[in-house]
Amino acid sequence: MMKYSQNSGKGEVRFFSQSFWKTVFVLVFMTLIIGTPLAWDFVVNWLEDSSWGKLQVIEITGLERFPETDVLEVARLELGSNLMSLPIDSIAQRVMAMPAVKYARVLRSLPGRLKIQVQERNPIAVLGNGEIRLVDSDGITFPIVGAGEVIDLPVISFSSLKENRLLRSTLFKEAIRLADKITREFPVVHSHLSELVVGEDDVKMKLRNRGAGIRTKREITETNLRTLETFLKQQVCDLPEDLNYIDLSFDDMVVMGAG
Repeated sequence: MMKYSQNSGKGEVRFFSQSFWKTVFVLVFMTLIIGTPLAWDFVVNWLEDSSWGKLQVIEITGLERFPETDVLEVARLELGSNLMSLPIDSIAQRVMAMPAVKYARVLRSLPGRLKIQVQERNPIAVLGNGEIRLVDSDGITFPIVGAGEVIDLPVISFSSLKENRLLRSTLFKEAIRLADKITREFPVVHSHLSELVVGEDDVKMKLRNRGAGIRTKREITETNLRTLETFLKQQVCDLPEDLNYIDLSFDDMVVMGAG
């Protein structure tokens, strides 16, 4: 089994032996006397023959959604290999190729440690047509890890079967923008939001209350969202069970339709 460690996020306290400081002194002295390139060659050659230059620990940080073993599998690392000769750029690219990874950085750290820093994609909605997948604010889709991930997320669905075309449409991008904005700025709307339906001509909102629709004059605006946020805060306990729609088309009132 491959040995690795995960940083707790509280930082590390490192204690170095006298031999470490002697080595640092020698390297500084050589850099001053013979120049940086030759000193660097000496460092590389010395590390190749030293336990400090052998990969002993793999440290992975930034993961919350999926296990470290998934990263280790694509990183393809072997304990005991030469730390200085590891292709860290290629390792980072392999990790970043994982669908749920937004960014990855790989760093060497003496003695014998390789750090893999990962930034995961943050899901803002679920794609509900065909294979169920998550989507982030960049419109990138990735697999679901656990069923619990979809509980509080709105669904982005498509009104027709032409999903492949609609995924590339400006209306799909508008649905992503709306989902992201609602997630960040309108928590009450987010708690009631069930679905964003991408159609041929517009994006429609549906609430959890029996799929009640949100009506607007044209596209859904920030003003509409602010109005809906305020309205839902006031009506949170008074929404009728047979709610059919909430109409935001009027400038000075909100109309509910039931039945």
